[in-house]
Amino acid sequence: MRSRILIPAIVAANEMLVAEGIETIAATTLHGMRRTYASLRIAAGDDPVYVAQQLGHVSAHFTMSVYAKSTKRRNRLMGNTQIAFDDAINWAAVSQIYG
Repeated sequence: MRSRILIPAIVAANEMLVAEGIETIAATTLHGMRRTYASLRIAAGDDPVYVAQQLGHVSAHFTMSVYAKSTKRRNRLMGNTQIAFDDAINWAAVSQIYG
């Protein structure tokens, strides 16, 4: 699955990121992408029930308890790292609106 799905998806995403002037995706795993997706969706304000359904979780409470932690970590970030985090949240929010 990694070579058939993940790597081609990262290559395609990186091409779009370069065109937008955004830092590319480094080496990652399917689980890492899942966690990033969930954390960004929660931070962007998606309905927790919807995010839980997307992840196959039975409980939105579980989803929130696991993935909402990333938004709390933002307060500990500084400089360019905090800017990159905020840019990712803004990107997730805009992609939610425009699909």
